[in-house]
Amino acid sequence: MRFPSLIRFVGAYAVLSLCFGCAALAAAPMGGQTVVTFQNPAAIALTQWPLRVGVPFARGARSDVANLALSEGKTLRPSQARALSRWPDGSVRWAIVDAIANLPAHGAAKLSVTTVATGAVARASVALDEADRVIIDTGKLRFEIPKQRFALLENLKVGEAAGLSGSVTDSLKIDEKVLSPQPPLNVRIIDNGPVRALVELRGHYNGAFDYLIRVEAYAGHAAVRILHTFESHSSDADNRLADLTLGFPLPDEQQRGGSRFRLGRDGHPASEGNLPSTGLSAVQLDNHRLEVSGKSGDGHLDGTLHLGSAEKGLALIGRWFWQQYPQAFEVTGQQVRYHLWAGQGGSTLAGSGSAKTHELVVVFGSEAMPAAQQPAAVAGPLIGHVDAAQMRATRALRNVIDSSGAGAAFLQEFKSAVGRYRERRNSEAWDDRDEATCAPDSKLPSHPRTGLYGMWNWGDWNYPGYHDTTKGCDAWGNLEYDLTQVMALGFAASGDATMLEETIAAARHFMDVDRIHFSTKHPSWVGMNHPKNPRHFSFELGGVDLGHTWTEGLISYTMLTGDERGLEAARAIGEYLVARVPSLALKGNPRQWGWPQIALVAVYEATADKRYLDAAEAYAKGGMSVHPPAITKDWKIGILAEGLAYTQSVSADPKIGEWLGKYAAAVVAYGGPRDARLLPALAYLGRAGKMPEYSKLASGAVTKLEFGGWGKPLTIAGRLGFSLLSQ
Repeated sequence: MRFPSLIRFVGAYAVLSLCFGCAALAAAPMGGQTVVTFQNPAAIALTQWPLRVGVPFARGARSDVANLALSEGKTLRPSQARALSRWPDGSVRWAIVDAIANLPAHGAAKLSVTTVATGAVARASVALDEADRVIIDTGKLRFEIPKQRFALLENLKVGEAAGLSGSVTDSLKIDEKVLSPQPPLNVRIIDNGPVRALVELRGHYNGAFDYLIRVEAYAGHAAVRILHTFESHSSDADNRLADLTLGFPLPDEQQRGGSRFRLGRDGHPASEGNLPSTGLSAVQLDNHRLEVSGKSGDGHLDGTLHLGSAEKGLALIGRWFWQQYPQAFEVTGQQVRYHLWAGQGGSTLAGSGSAKTHELVVVFGSEAMPAAQQPAAVAGPLIGHVDAAQMRATRALRNVIDSSGAGAAFLQEFKSAVGRYRERRNSEAWDDRDEATCAPDSKLPSHPRTGLYGMWNWGDWNYPGYHDTTKGCDAWGNLEYDLTQVMALGFAASGDATMLEETIAAARHFMDVDRIHFSTKHPSWVGMNHPKNPRHFSFELGGVDLGHTWTEGLISYTMLTGDERGLEAARAIGEYLVARVPSLALKGNPRQWGWPQIALVAVYEATADKRYLDAAEAYAKGGMSVHPPAITKDWKIGILAEGLAYTQSVSADPKIGEWLGKYAAAVVAYGGPRDARLLPALAYLGRAGKMPEYSKLASGAVTKLEFGGWGKPLTIAGRLGFSLLSQ
């Protein structure tokens, strides 16, 4: 069977970082402007709030982002833009745009992506890079990040007043030994402009652990957003993490007695009053229990703490505070300590090669009290949503659908399934006993838990059933079938904030906990992800698996949110798959040839690095040589076929086309889809080859998908629905 070949272009990958935007500038006319919607979930209006949106462009539509901005009607908002990805011809595929605007309480704002008049002069950038330090000046807040010694924030001032009495510190307690961060090996400005600055610090603790900390600040705001990551580079299989703390030295006026505090709780009025002379301790022990100054009870701390007066305050806001238990705030006479892992909740095993990122925002001065009243979800920039039909028209996001026609019914079913998935997460029982097997003669006692929460677990799903033995004891799915991508496609199609929250949680879990950041025995594994496993990162049940690797969700997360760590993680997986090519053995089940192709082509499309496409073609050749296009009871052949279809869509390899044609005929002869996982390749052939019979067969299967109520069936059905409907 023959069908039209697809032309392949290969271009260089480039990133621009050019910043423009001023309310006084005039917007140049631009046909078919992209509309972006921002939702404010907070109960109060957000004034001059940071906004961010990933904007897709069709091939050839835009060569750069130098004059890109957001406008509200005829009013331009201060903006800066940066290209994240390019099409093979060098034109912009995805750009991230940061801006500042106002949003009403519990309301929405619609802005347009606009081209600013040529010759516009931008105001000064937020960050200044000097030989020995980086200086951040937002107009309301000024601080320094030294390069020769570790100090997360130093010489911090709010206006002319000191916002802290010293430097922000960091400490890690492993196996009863306190490890301090050493001077950073590298301090670099990742993004800088008139709206936003992002600075990254990389270095070691005085032990076998590393830190990667990103500090973000916005023009006109007295706030700092911190993404704090620690990594285990220990040669020991496991270490005991006992405490991980950031210390903020309070200014003199807040050290005196009588200072006010406000501690937020989910679903309850905040606790507030004069700070006791003995200080304050607030701990989220698990997803059910909390403890405040020695008094325990049920409930959730919401991750907000305000200290001081309305004029001279300090607020800490931790995202997913109770969900990533145990976390704690501790106020003493001279400082407030934020325990990212609180020792009051016991210790935990930190496996070799594991990592974890926490997000917090610190707000100073008169902005602190309003900020402390905000849910943690809006402490950082609000993420905008581009209309799904406009996004689909650009073809910049694979498998995106809009909410019209058959897509509307599918999205309704998907949304209901996500609701069931979230509800089940609250009630699922599992054993948290730091062991990979459920052997009856175990020396470790059971540690029953209810609810899929905790620092290592948030964002992932477990197999149902207490002591499930699918993969050892209470195996975690490690986001099998790419839950991150499914949720990202759900957000792209609907703009639903719940889908965005799930996308972010899943992406951060996958790129931190579910990937290998260090390995003494197998250094070649670094960058690759773990397959489903108990304790996420254990190796008791084997190593990496080519049939369990995904990059699409990580890439979509980057394009939708601007967090390039997702793309970095996807590239690391791609590098592992490229390195495997010379040693590929002609064996393995079909999906071990299919998933690597999908992962590699996705990275190629995001980077235009031809090495990834070449590697995908090698997996395609190997898969076709091992597995003829015949249908058996093994649905895994459908994963190989999907991978081949994705590779063929950019390579136009006629041999792949011949294999796919025979495969499609075999599926039809087989009596149609016994398993919908056989059909994405037919949907591709139906579109690319203009073969309506294949398209009809594929689309007809969408109404028969079963979502279930837990992670795996939800992800499989969601992935298939988006794939089949989009084509």
